[in-house]
Amino acid sequence: MSETKRVVIAGGSGFVGKALQSSLEDKGYEVVVLSRREGSRARWDGEKLGEWAKFIDGAFAVINLAGETVAQKWTMQAMTGIEESRVKSSRVIGEAVRKATVAPEVWLNASAIGVYGSRGDEVLNEESKPGPENDFMPRVCLNWEAEARSGNRVETRLIFLRIGIVLERDGGAFLALYRLTKAFLGGAPGDGKQWLSWIHRHDLVKMIIWAIENPGGLGVYNACAPNPVRYQDFCSILRSKMGRPFSPNIPGVFLKIGTLLGAPDASLLLDSTRVEPQRALSNGFEFDYPELELAIEDLVKAP
Repeated sequence: MSETKRVVIAGGSGFVGKALQSSLEDKGYEVVVLSRREGSRARWDGEKLGEWAKFIDGAFAVINLAGETVAQKWTMQAMTGIEESRVKSSRVIGEAVRKATVAPEVWLNASAIGVYGSRGDEVLNEESKPGPENDFMPRVCLNWEAEARSGNRVETRLIFLRIGIVLERDGGAFLALYRLTKAFLGGAPGDGKQWLSWIHRHDLVKMIIWAIENPGGLGVYNACAPNPVRYQDFCSILRSKMGRPFSPNIPGVFLKIGTLLGAPDASLLLDSTRVEPQRALSNGFEFDYPELELAIEDLVKAP
């Protein structure tokens, strides 16, 4: 890289953001992480402009991964926090982009495949209609994306990655499922026939960098592997790779009772969303882990 380009990451302290920062620095980028930590180089609260905005000015890229976790009980307060953390962070980044003397070349804003809602066996791609706006996750994602669109400048490429279930040994959904399977509780949730659209963290980081570096990268991309699986197959492969015997499914009613007692919302495990990354594939992106068996084999052997 002839000159050091700056990339600003909001939400860079999460298990995706940390890996992304490392990969970008390995490629020679200067990485600035917007952080809530006291004394950080670029401190922000995700809601208001501050000194951090100077790093947006003249940056090559700004990447927004900020958002409160959805893996919690969906009380009214929690649902408000989940939505507002995404909308407000996108809004204030948009303000920084518009105020910049030199606009960033590209703004990549995270979104989620939750935008499509629970659709059974229907095969979904970037041209598919979103789910009903009165459903929580479709509404959150649509408002999230709309805020970034309304705040962007015409000279800045705007990219949305609608991210599936991210698999990595040290965090997210995989870690919870790994621990359950290790404890001989590796049964599928519900009837196990619901579709799981997943992506290895390695491929997600690779796709983010590919998207910002590709001059033609623009608009919506589904960030999930090209081979979604049913939950029962996911659990079967995981048990096999971990040397665990068959486990009976966990009835959906038990998961819903768990939600009432404070567990994360049961819909996170029971909804069925069968998503394919049509645009990424048609534009030449190559997955290192296109098949679930390869991904789980890599994660299970990880230290």
